[in-house]
Amino acid sequence: MATTQVMGLGSGFLDNTLFDNLKKVQEETIIEPLTKRMQTNLDKQTSLTEIMTLVEQLKTNVKKFTDGDTYNQRKATTTGEGITATISTGIPVQDITVEVHQLAKNDLTQLGKKYESRDSTFSTSNTTLQFSHGGKDYKIDIVAGETLADVAQKITDTTDGAVMGIIMKTGGNQPYQLMIQSKDTGEENRIYFGNSLSSSLVKGGALTAGVEFTIKDANGNDKTLSFNMNTHSTNTSQENAEGVVITLKHTMSQDPDLKKLLDDGTISVELVNGGKGFIINDQRGYDISVASSGSGGPLSELGLTAGTRSFGTDDFTGSTAVKGGAVSGWVAIGGVRLDLSTITSASNTAEQNLNAIVDAINNGNGDVTAKAVDGKLVVNDAKGYGNVQIVFDSGNSNQENADIASKLGITGGFHMSTANFLAHAGVTNVQRAQDAKFSWNGIEIARSTNTVDDVVSGISVELTKEHTGTDHSVIRITRDDDDIFKGIDEFVKTYNELISKIEEETRYDEKTKVAGNLNGETTITGVRSTLKNILNFTAGSGISVSISSYGFSFDDEGRLKIDEKTLKEKFKEDPELAIAFFKGGEFTIGGFEIAKRDANGKVIEGEFDRIGGTTTTIDGLFTQFSDAIEKMITGSNSTLKSFEQSLKDDYDRVKTDKENQQSRLDERMEATRSRMNAYDSLINKMTQAQQTLQQMINASSGNN
Repeated sequence: MATTQVMGLGSGFLDNTLFDNLKKVQEETIIEPLTKRMQTNLDKQTSLTEIMTLVEQLKTNVKKFTDGDTYNQRKATTTGEGITATISTGIPVQDITVEVHQLAKNDLTQLGKKYESRDSTFSTSNTTLQFSHGGKDYKIDIVAGETLADVAQKITDTTDGAVMGIIMKTGGNQPYQLMIQSKDTGEENRIYFGNSLSSSLVKGGALTAGVEFTIKDANGNDKTLSFNMNTHSTNTSQENAEGVVITLKHTMSQDPDLKKLLDDGTISVELVNGGKGFIINDQRGYDISVASSGSGGPLSELGLTAGTRSFGTDDFTGSTAVKGGAVSGWVAIGGVRLDLSTITSASNTAEQNLNAIVDAINNGNGDVTAKAVDGKLVVNDAKGYGNVQIVFDSGNSNQENADIASKLGITGGFHMSTANFLAHAGVTNVQRAQDAKFSWNGIEIARSTNTVDDVVSGISVELTKEHTGTDHSVIRITRDDDDIFKGIDEFVKTYNELISKIEEETRYDEKTKVAGNLNGETTITGVRSTLKNILNFTAGSGISVSISSYGFSFDDEGRLKIDEKTLKEKFKEDPELAIAFFKGGEFTIGGFEIAKRDANGKVIEGEFDRIGGTTTTIDGLFTQFSDAIEKMITGSNSTLKSFEQSLKDDYDRVKTDKENQQSRLDERMEATRSRMNAYDSLINKMTQAQQTLQQMINASSGNN
């Protein structure tokens, strides 16, 4: 194992101090200059990084002014209540007059019956809530005993949220009511309760269809409305559908008992399917029939097929068709007690079983009547109770009850028709779905929502209030140049910070003899020269404007400053020229402007074409800055990136040289240490020999 040698122990002359002093002299001569070079290099890299950071920041400031969107910012102000507006970039400067005739609304219907809580029983009878919405028919099966909250959720779930069951707390001892509301606004979102007869698309062109509609009047009597269509060959589908609606309403208005229903909304006739179809709705749920008059063209021209539209007028309808075979057990239907084992038999067909049950009910107490419809048992109250009760006998076995329910398609409890339920529930439409209607610079427009963003691309308007009388709103679209002025302030600030930093790092003080870290580096001084030269830019070729034209100048210390008042006034005076000067591009001198027109020859408000003049190309101020900065910092061959890499390469070379020199010095000093230790040992031996000789001399002379 090697041991550390401590010099001078033998001679007392060649000690560690002498060796350390020798090593220190060697390091000061060879190593320290390399260390200083490395530190100087690091200082340069730090200063360069700070400068490059400022150049990057300046690049960000400048980039804004090479983007056309910067100059196309707009702001919209509205006068008068009724609308709010948001706009995109580049919208032509203009005023738009908007007059709101009506707001878009969703459909809202309330059920008059009130409840103590959300958990109150909604209905003691089994029934079905049926309605039409968006061209679809919906059936909400309501089971006796379900809560108000259950039914509200069923409505929302069944329609996938297109129609919502909403429970409102209105006050009083029974504060809760069920509201049925369409999710979306617009005429196409009307909810039709009761019975509805809808057409498919009405054909365009000349129609000759003869049609008869049969509906019930205010007294419950059938009324037949008959007319022939006779339309022009150039008519659109919408025009023909509208003609049907107008004709139907006019014909109904001639009968006082129908006009009353039309006026109070019990019966409605309206356009659907984007105005290309129509619907007849009877909120009472009565049948509506349609047939061909025989003297006109086919009903298909009107999008109709002959037949009767029935909707929920029967108190009870079996869920399935009656099955054949024997059925045992007792059941009471509307108070008529039936022994099914005597009515049915194993050999009976389904039709025989159904007819036997219908006959037995009709021959009963007279409180109810029965009929067969599509193989199903249909039972109606005959005494005005409004419902039919079905009771399975208590003496039946569970299996017998299950067989009765399955083979007859019946369930126990009270059953109420949809029509009776609607009348009992007090269905009232409190808000009719409607489109928004408004004028846009005098042009009448309708939309299904109050948010309108498709009249003019880039302009979105929210209709908030209907105008009355001569009231209206004006959207004033003007240039929004505040971001430009703010950006120029930021540019001036960053530019001055960069120039100050460059001057600080490249300075040399004659008095103190102190130099900046980058003194003498032409790459850095070149940055300053390049940027300052750009600021001498003047747009020529007939356009005598320079940076001073827009309020730029230099102070006594050479720092850039901006007169915001001059900048804003000059920009407002001629935005097109200012954009060309800052961004660059073509600019037309002279000539005149005329209103721009679309393909139909209609004037496009706020847009113009220039006629005549001379077109010249301007190298924009900030485009020049952007190009110069790109050459400084973008890519490995850019000037500052190349300089940065050269500093790193030089640092690595000096570091390697220092490590090599240190290694060689350490080797030399170790060799010197070994030699000095050998000398020290020799001196020690000579000293010991001298001392021994002296002792011998002293002994021989008697000087002990």
